[in-house]
This record gives sequence, C-alpha cells and structure tokens, in this order.
Amino acid sequence: MPPEIVLTEPSGGWTVDRMVIVAGRVSDPAIDPVTISINGGRYLVRSRGGTFRRSFPVTSGKNAIVVLG
Repeated sequence: MPPEIVLTEPSGGWTVDRMVIVAGRVSDPAIDPVTISINGGRYLVRSRGGTFRRSFPVTSGKNAIVVLG
C-alpha cells in the first residue's frame, strides 16, 4: 500500500507572496526524502519523523504543487 501524504500548507487559494511554504505529513516516517514538484520542477525535501516543511519560490498566476513519497 502506498504511503498517505497530507499537505498542511499551502491551504490553496490566492496569495500575493512570492514564496510559499510546502509542509505536510507522510504516513510512513521512514520515507526520506519526499519529492515536491512545483510547476514541473522537482525538489527533494528531507522528512523527519514523517513531517516535512520548506519554502519555495512561485510564479505569478496558477501554480501546481504535487508531493510524492
């Protein structure tokens, strides 16, 4: 069974900030790192105890954020 990933930030919607925090939890604390994709760009983010958190720059307009374990 694949791990469950829950995003706690961002909550969605609109912002005027150029940086957003991507944070969440992974059901399997052994998964490290998690992969975060923002508009197709992929980043590896360390997960500690099943949680992760990092700021990323975003572009104006619509941004797609996807997290994979």
